[in-house]
Amino acid sequence: FVGVLTLSFLVGGLVTSLIDRVNADVIESRERAKLSYGIYQDINAKLTDPEQEAARRWILMHISIKKEEEDLHDWYERTQQKIMAVDDETQDGIPEGQKAVKMTLNLFDYIGFIAKNYWDIEDDSLEWLGLPIAKIWRRLAPYVVEVRRQRNADDYYVFAEFIGKLCIDWRKKRGLP
Repeated sequence: FVGVLTLSFLVGGLVTSLIDRVNADVIESRERAKLSYGIYQDINAKLTDPEQEAARRWILMHISIKKEEEDLHDWYERTQQKIMAVDDETQDGIPEGQKAVKMTLNLFDYIGFIAKNYWDIEDDSLEWLGLPIAKIWRRLAPYVVEVRRQRNADDYYVFAEFIGKLCIDWRKKRGLP
């Protein structure tokens, strides 16, 4: 009788432990999904902010994609002139191009930092993020590389580079432009 009772306690304990583990996994999965959705909402709000959209539009209209045969220094000089050009719409003495590039790189750096450290970024997220980031990163990557070299600052927008490359690579693997 004592053996049966001991066996039933042991089996009951194992079943209870298994149920607790499954429940903990379900709770953890729900928490991760909730966190991921919160990150998505935050990034979506930042990406769709009218000022951010205007900054990316400025980049698309004024900065060309560096061709492989182009000299980086020459491309950078032409691009820097466009970025630093002062026009009638310049407020507070900072050129519109400089604001657009800085604002966009700061956003990409933020997204890249979150993606690398806190967000289990998946295909559906890259499908959503990929196009707007890849289009801009193709234009800004050589600029960042040259500024990094000039300043001797290896950490200059490294997280922006991370997310930019991630989005470009993801799109290439799927045959997307």
